[in-house]
Amino acid sequence: MLTIRGTVIYKDGREEHLEGGAPALAAWDEYALRHGYPLNYGEAPQVLWQLVVLHGLTGTDEGFEVWRKQVEEQSG
Repeated sequence: MLTIRGTVIYKDGREEHLEGGAPALAAWDEYALRHGYPLNYGEAPQVLWQLVVLHGLTGTDEGFEVWRKQVEEQSG
């Protein structure tokens, strides 16, 4: 079984620890097909791929672009 784990740190200081599997990867497939990105994760923009997958794990009804603006910028 494939398991994906990650933590999202929001601009308001909250941290959300996430874990899931194939449905989160399907979120990338759907996003990539809609926006013309490669389905192959190795060929896709890595940060975008990670954010789309994490957004899928949140289970939020909030759209990706709105949600993404709430995520803290992280360096290195």
